[in-house]
Amino acid sequence: MSELNFLHSNGNKVKLNTPSTLSGNVTINLPNTSGTLGLADTGAGFVAEGGVESTYESGGTTYMLHTFLTTGVFRCNGNKTIDFLLVGGGGGSAAAEGSYGASGGGGGGGIVEGTGFSLTAGTYVATVGAGGADTNTTTVGGNGGDTTFAGVTAKGGGGGGDYGSVGATGGSGGGGGEPNAAGGATNQSSQNSGISNIQQFGFAGGQGGEYTSSPTGGGGGGGAGGVGSRPTSTDHNNAVGGAAGVGRANSITGTSTTYGRGGIGGASGALNAEPGLNGRGDGATGATATHPYEGQGAVGGSGIVIIRYTI
Repeated sequence: MSELNFLHSNGNKVKLNTPSTLSGNVTINLPNTSGTLGLADTGAGFVAEGGVESTYESGGTTYMLHTFLTTGVFRCNGNKTIDFLLVGGGGGSAAAEGSYGASGGGGGGGIVEGTGFSLTAGTYVATVGAGGADTNTTTVGGNGGDTTFAGVTAKGGGGGGDYGSVGATGGSGGGGGEPNAAGGATNQSSQNSGISNIQQFGFAGGQGGEYTSSPTGGGGGGGAGGVGSRPTSTDHNNAVGGAAGVGRANSITGTSTTYGRGGIGGASGALNAEPGLNGRGDGATGATATHPYEGQGAVGGSGIVIIRYTI
């Protein structure tokens, strides 16, 4: 907070507490005095706040980062050219049906990368998508939440399906359940029409395998770097499900990090699913069952918003 003090003509003092930053000038009218407040009048140049703020240097250039692991507000007092990374929440997975079932892996959150994006002065909500929910048998895991910033959307990943259930459509699609249920499609490419200086990434989930004959297993969830797969005979022999779609590496923080990975499909035996990694938008793995034990599904990983500009 900033503090301003006014002296009235009758000798009384007026103290005014203001936010540390303002999106523009504000005029305050008081009896016999007035003042104009605002970052534009401070001589401080461009100022922004929001999220976890950090800096790093690369190649002689210093970058400011604003990282949002949960939903928050980004404010700036002037126009700025920025880069950003948006990752939707990863898809969850369903529990595995109790005889020989295996559920599909959750799809990774869709990714949007902005480069040289023009941002005007103002206040923006950075919405971070939550991971998709785990669900019961013979259902489809929950989709991850959408991540949004400055009118741009990264879709949440699709949930993985259990017995007879197709994978859900999402940023990357969820894996299909046994027997042979289709994987979910990606809907990331249909987002953000007409917006310049962005790239979008997301792929479909894999088809589920057979129920009792080779190859059994759930389909792998799609990832931001590639499609999920149907189980193969080799997967079956190794007691694993369909391969997960790979994620996409991004170096906006100065370090290469992979986001938006799909979850591997469930296979055989009684095994609970593993949750997706928070802050990466990874999909949950699929679950497996052996009568009478049912492996439980898991939640997807939450997404992230990262904003970067030079200082």
